[in-house]
Amino acid sequence: MNWLRRNLTVEPVLFFYMLGSFLQYLALQQLLLEKVCFQEVNDTVICANLSAYKDEEETVQKRTSYWLIVLNLALTVPSVISTLVLGAWTDRVGRRVAMVLPSLGAVINGVCLIFSAIYLELSVGIMILGSVIMGVLGAYGTILAAVFSYLGDITKERTRTRRFGFLEAMTFTGSFVGLLTCGIVIDNLGYVAAFIYYICCNTVVVLYTLLWLRESSSYAVSQGLYTSKPTNDALQSGETDPGGTNEVFPKLDEERGWSCKISCLQLCQLQSLGKSFITVGRERPNKQRVQLILLLICLFTFQLVGTGENDTTVLYLKKAPLSFTSSQISYYSGSKSGLQSLMLFTLMPLLHLCGVHDCFIALGGLCFRMSGYVVFGLARTLWQVFTVPFLLSPAGLPAATTRAMMSKIVVSSEQGSLFALTASLEMITGLLASLIFNALYPATIDIIGGGLVFILMAAILILPALLLIVIWRIQKLTIAYVEYNEEFLVDDPVDIQPGQLRLSETDC
Repeated sequence: MNWLRRNLTVEPVLFFYMLGSFLQYLALQQLLLEKVCFQEVNDTVICANLSAYKDEEETVQKRTSYWLIVLNLALTVPSVISTLVLGAWTDRVGRRVAMVLPSLGAVINGVCLIFSAIYLELSVGIMILGSVIMGVLGAYGTILAAVFSYLGDITKERTRTRRFGFLEAMTFTGSFVGLLTCGIVIDNLGYVAAFIYYICCNTVVVLYTLLWLRESSSYAVSQGLYTSKPTNDALQSGETDPGGTNEVFPKLDEERGWSCKISCLQLCQLQSLGKSFITVGRERPNKQRVQLILLLICLFTFQLVGTGENDTTVLYLKKAPLSFTSSQISYYSGSKSGLQSLMLFTLMPLLHLCGVHDCFIALGGLCFRMSGYVVFGLARTLWQVFTVPFLLSPAGLPAATTRAMMSKIVVSSEQGSLFALTASLEMITGLLASLIFNALYPATIDIIGGGLVFILMAAILILPALLLIVIWRIQKLTIAYVEYNEEFLVDDPVDIQPGQLRLSETDC
């Protein structure tokens, strides 16, 4: 049981949350398309075969793009603030609370979407309300910060890249299952069934977190809501890490009340908003601060392109000449996510075992991702579209390796703050991407059949590729510098002063 607890931790949390999120977003886009057509055109014949009416199709797609921007704003603005506060808060009170709150918000959002699906004449405002509530409770950013922080707490550096790869794979595995089944559910059972499916996924997250997961934050165990009791295996091995083999339990009722008061007061402190920025800006040896900032820019770019792809893929595939059905869109999206998950489970551990540097793993994934976008933008037939998932299969490697490299730079007590900032930046970037690509797609809808946006995405990815080369060069020079000084230390140990082996940001 202890082995299972060590190796099965937050992976199911991210799997079920992302499963629900992807199927919800795909269903929401298609529901919004039908809702806009129903309200703007108000003709069931045209709406049932929209691709045959070019003028009406263009009007509906442009209006849908506008509402997608509004929905992304309603979700992103409150969730950025919530994530910064809750992420830093988890460093003190534990990670589990930040996994439960976003799922509760998703359940409320699912109820709003059910009403919106039943009554097409209802304003889009009810969908906006659901997005706002979900954002206030943290949404994707908070749960992402929580699960990666949790894994950063309980893993050692030598296994962290591999474990982060497996965790990143949960995003694609969840999306594979969600996207593959979403279209089938919509075509056969309707939107209401799809949103009930979404609610069930998030209910599983809440129950699993409360009933299975143990707290990983050592600070929360020592001063928060939990108490730690080492198991027999832990006593024999001398381990005391609550995220490793220790049993961690909620404190007794008489202790819990006071702890909850302290935790709530800490949540209200404004210092939590700035802690994430302090973590990134803190001076570190061996030019690690520079590496951290460059890695943040890489993640920023990955999210910019990823959100742009998600926001425009459905519209692009629905448009003539492709004119995909809901099931075909699900098959495409599901196969893409499934192959990306497979690469994270197989190729990434293999490359790591062979000693390939993290930067080169990420660079290889970027090259395939760029080629996939170019082919997708030029695709005009069914078989051309379905070659893209194979080209995009290593596309999950860059984000996983980048997160692992960042986690290795900061200490355990900074994991929550770091991943809160990265998640917040990703959400802000996602909003920026929606503003850019949902405006760019309608403006270029007649250029290369609407595929120009995907070719531009491939061009944008050149930036992180160059930054990864810079990071690799910094790390190589750092290793050479330290090795040189170690040799010098052996030859003449008296002349070396404490701290001389630290490489400053002005060296190299």
